[in-house]
Amino acid sequence: MRRWLCGVLAVMVVGLGGACGGSEPVDLVAPSEDAFGVMLLERTFRVRADDAVDARLYIPTEVLGEAAPGPHPVVLFVQGGLVKPEQYGWIGEHLASQGYLVVMPEHLFDLAIFSIGNGADVVEAMDRASGRSGDFLEGLVDESPAVVMGHSLGGVIATKTWLDRRERFSLLVLLQSIPDPSDADRLEEAAFEPGEVFAVAGEVDGRITVEEIAEELGLFAGEVPLAVVEGMNHFQMIDGPTASQQESDWPAEVSREVSRGRVLALLDRVLASRHDDSLDMSSSAAWPEGVVEP
Repeated sequence: MRRWLCGVLAVMVVGLGGACGGSEPVDLVAPSEDAFGVMLLERTFRVRADDAVDARLYIPTEVLGEAAPGPHPVVLFVQGGLVKPEQYGWIGEHLASQGYLVVMPEHLFDLAIFSIGNGADVVEAMDRASGRSGDFLEGLVDESPAVVMGHSLGGVIATKTWLDRRERFSLLVLLQSIPDPSDADRLEEAAFEPGEVFAVAGEVDGRITVEEIAEELGLFAGEVPLAVVEGMNHFQMIDGPTASQQESDWPAEVSREVSRGRVLALLDRVLASRHDDSLDMSSSAAWPEGVVEP
């Protein structure tokens, strides 16, 4: 999201190196014996001299009010169309509690298609901030290849980000989403190793069916595992869906809590598989209960 004031400050202030303000961090979840605590930091990142992007960062903590020592692996999450990033806060909180630094950039009109580069640009700004002495993010950002995931329209943009910045993003996760058919040639040329792309569908998704997702995944150069969450519809993925959004969807067959529990258990395993060779996520045998093949 553009901030003209940030462009003025870029000229007036020396040494910000990518920061253009933000709020103080707020504790969301207290740390426990089994999981990190989570704090939320809302921050504006200057990505160019005259352009800035607002983002929400979910950061692991070990003590209230203090970020856990890093570096932490990065997850870039891109929201669906006409949905605000905070409506996916439940995903950000959970992944941060598992040790990930989750960033959710904002987009003009809550449509990521209008600012495709926001996510990758913010991650680059975070990389710079992590290396800057005295910055709140100093030492927190793991610069090894990150995860990019998106829901619905956000998955379309996440795929474009993955295609554009392969050196920074090594895992693409599509949540009830497909790639853009206009990227067919690029996708055909983008070879990848097993486990680098994973897709998730809702069994009773009224916005995009399992069959539609399965067909469009054929655009990728290699086979993409498609995991179907039993009983889940489209808008169980977001907090506070509008009446019109719910009317456009099919009825869910399980509660929101059950659907989300299955999604989170699946994501935990998908992300862990990057470093655990015993987890073969191309096989449904590795998936949690309530998640099946098409």
